[in-house]
Amino acid sequence: MLRSLTALLIALWCFTACTSSDHRATNSVPPPVQDSVPAPAPPVRDTLTTLIPGSYLESVTNSGQAYILYIPRSFRDSLPMPLMVCFDPQGNGRVPVHRYASLADEFGFILAGSNQVRNGLGIDASASMARELAAAVLEKMKTTHAGLFLCGFSGGAKVALVAPGNMKGVSGVVHCGAGLPDGIPAPTVPTYGVTGNRDMNYSEVIEFVNRLGRQPMHHLDITDGKHAWPETTDMRRAFSWCKVLACKSGGNCERPVLQQFTRQINTLAARTTDPIQRMRIYRCGIDCLQGLSPVPEWENSVQRLMKDPVYQQSIPEDSRALSAELNRRQFLLDAFRSQEEDWWSHVIGDLQKRKQDPMNDRLLGYISLACYSLTRQAMEQGNMPEVARLNRIYLLADQENAEPNFLAAKLFSQVGQKDSVLSYLKRSVQYGFKDLSRLESETAMRALLSSADQRDLEEGIRKNQSDW
Repeated sequence: MLRSLTALLIALWCFTACTSSDHRATNSVPPPVQDSVPAPAPPVRDTLTTLIPGSYLESVTNSGQAYILYIPRSFRDSLPMPLMVCFDPQGNGRVPVHRYASLADEFGFILAGSNQVRNGLGIDASASMARELAAAVLEKMKTTHAGLFLCGFSGGAKVALVAPGNMKGVSGVVHCGAGLPDGIPAPTVPTYGVTGNRDMNYSEVIEFVNRLGRQPMHHLDITDGKHAWPETTDMRRAFSWCKVLACKSGGNCERPVLQQFTRQINTLAARTTDPIQRMRIYRCGIDCLQGLSPVPEWENSVQRLMKDPVYQQSIPEDSRALSAELNRRQFLLDAFRSQEEDWWSHVIGDLQKRKQDPMNDRLLGYISLACYSLTRQAMEQGNMPEVARLNRIYLLADQENAEPNFLAAKLFSQVGQKDSVLSYLKRSVQYGFKDLSRLESETAMRALLSSADQRDLEEGIRKNQSDW
């Protein structure tokens, strides 16, 4: 990778990891399940004296940590179970815990979701809190666990990847929609990456996994999706992988567990037409079952693939495609300094016309992310003309995102344009805005709104908070 791109991407990563929200995960509409979830309730002390199988403990506090727990239907005090601790970029533990409760039942996992670890705290502070949370849950459960797994999406994935650095007993990490840039120490535990083929962080995740190699084992699952918590059907594969690793950590390793994982590998390998991904799948299976079950057929498939001219040709082609996308991202990042809005309008319009190509869709997402980050930098510097310029580009690239619409309303409130303020606020709520306290803090904006308008907006925000 170009040195300048590395430096810029690290800077961009550090900024977005430390800002107040995940720009897409916080307020955007698609995918609806990901973005339309209620905010976590205020922590209420729960002593966990009674653990009921198949139940949620919605607001638990102990050892200074606030989190949600799901106790799977198969839970028994005497039965060791793996624990998966999840990190949402908004600090909303309900999202992953409710979303994957059925998988916890299917595979026998205790689920915990942090209501405190979130974007805006800084990666070191977040990783420290993640370690404290895992320790608090394990201490509170007072049961023998069969493997500890960390799981996160977007900024939460970065936390899950960094936390094992000073943490003992982590069996594996599931990172969704994010990797770590070059220069950030990689975890030394097994990892399972999940990224959508239209995720703006796709190239980041690919490059990260390629850099890791196989020691310890790392796998990448490429799904048909965008930047969001994975669908349950996709996450089932990650849970199956974790379950097999839990067997190696003292879990109950029944034959059906290995059979299900074997069928999963065979199905995935048969389904993909990408020889590189097929190689990843077979190697994932071989590494995961090492010491548990011999898999000579997969080892033979790997040997055949290595000799296959199509596979051999795909390796440099894949590398060139990744380099081309990273170079394109670098070009777009540089263009924020040098190009005017007319140029951006042309480039974004061209990408939108050709967004059936996943790479173009990813580049649109990258422009949106860059606009979010650069806009916040300009706001911190008090450079409001630059904020306005960047936000106009932001709206061109991602008009169905709550964030640039809310910011447009803020900018128009500074010049007293009531109609524009109300129009953009309505759009922001339409596209999923749910931070009521943020609206309440904008006194100049609220001064331009009638009481009826404010009630309507607040009602819409509360609906966004409560809708799944």
